[in-house]
Amino acid sequence: MSTDMTYNWYYMSCVVHRKKVREVPGGYTCTDCKELKQLPIVRYELTAMVADSTGNVKCALLEGKAARILDISVEQMFQLSNEEDGDAKVEKKLEELIGRTYEFELEINDYNLYHGSSTLIVTQIHQVEYAEESRYLLGEILKLKCLLQPQKKHNSQPAASAVTPSKRATPAMCSIVEGEEVHTTYAKKICPTM
Repeated sequence: MSTDMTYNWYYMSCVVHRKKVREVPGGYTCTDCKELKQLPIVRYELTAMVADSTGNVKCALLEGKAARILDISVEQMFQLSNEEDGDAKVEKKLEELIGRTYEFELEINDYNLYHGSSTLIVTQIHQVEYAEESRYLLGEILKLKCLLQPQKKHNSQPAASAVTPSKRATPAMCSIVEGEEVHTTYAKKICPTM
């Protein structure tokens, strides 16, 4: 993930509506309520480029979603931006996101469908559970290997007295190909040598 610095990371919002306000002489005005506002609210609108194995997409992380991954409230970030070298401090904070991995749930809305907007809204953020993800992917790979390889039949078994109960072979579950050799597992759990 990387942040898109061509857009601002925040917007000034109406205190009544969540709409952006315009700066006018004497304060700000809301496009919905048309009232002059003295103190608008600062809200996150962080634009990020998100990539996975299928491609990349521009996403908007609003308010709480942005605060969660940045680990700083919008008020604190805005205060940081007003300090000496504030822009550099904010940019450094945003750059901390580069390379992080999350699972995002995205919303496709009317702006995407009918108005040509390519920016999708992040509705949920999940931490990636790497161990669980790895186990799942390994299981899927093993299923595919099992389906693609023919089963190898074994008719000969050593004499029962020569094999201890823990070493007694059970029917083959899967044949796994490594190079030109075929390894057949006899365990109840498939544990291929990778």
